[in-house]
Amino acid sequence: MSLLTIISGTEHGAAALCNLPSPTSIINSTDPNVPLLLRLANQEGRELARRHDWQVIKVAYTVATLGAELQTALPSDFDRFMPKPDIWNRSIGLRYDWADDTEWESIKALAVTAGSPGWASLLGNALYITPAPTAGQTLAFRYMSTKWCQSAALVAQTYWQADTDTALIPEYLISLGIVWRYKKSKGLDYAEDMTTYEREVDRACSRDRGNRMIKLGRSSGEYRMPTWPGTVTP
Repeated sequence: MSLLTIISGTEHGAAALCNLPSPTSIINSTDPNVPLLLRLANQEGRELARRHDWQVIKVAYTVATLGAELQTALPSDFDRFMPKPDIWNRSIGLRYDWADDTEWESIKALAVTAGSPGWASLLGNALYITPAPTAGQTLAFRYMSTKWCQSAALVAQTYWQADTDTALIPEYLISLGIVWRYKKSKGLDYAEDMTTYEREVDRACSRDRGNRMIKLGRSSGEYRMPTWPGTVTP
């Protein structure tokens, strides 16, 4: 599906579901209804992207460390970290501990200068690490991107720019979201459409997470009670 089919498609097109004529173009349309549908399509894409940690807009990011506490600014499309994010120094194979504001200020007040490898904190949309790492090492972490759609040339984007753009997140959810938002904006009954939308969003989020593996036996990495050679006499 594309932006055009999300709105004008014959099966799940938002225009038809709103009892509107299906436009032949979106970005340059002269239909008075289309600018509103486009705004709702952008609103729905942004809000849906923030609602769940979709694996398709999750970014694995690496960057070289600077020899100072203040590291490079976060990527321009950075939206948020996942819960309990890990920041690894791949050059030395160690993970930084996250320090909240109180912990960070305590570390600085106590003049802590040694740590293995240290602590990380966010401030002013930038990443800080203390003690300052050696320059040129490799930092690695994952984050959620603000870019939830893409051009026909597969360039990720933060909003719709052409009729041929496609969504990275589930497009049928965007179509359903446009429908209830449109009806709400017009003062129409949208309760049933919103209920359908919420149910489908929950299903899509559940499928996107995947299922945890069920272990039927112990693995070699699981904790085991210590053993000793010979016989233990009580």
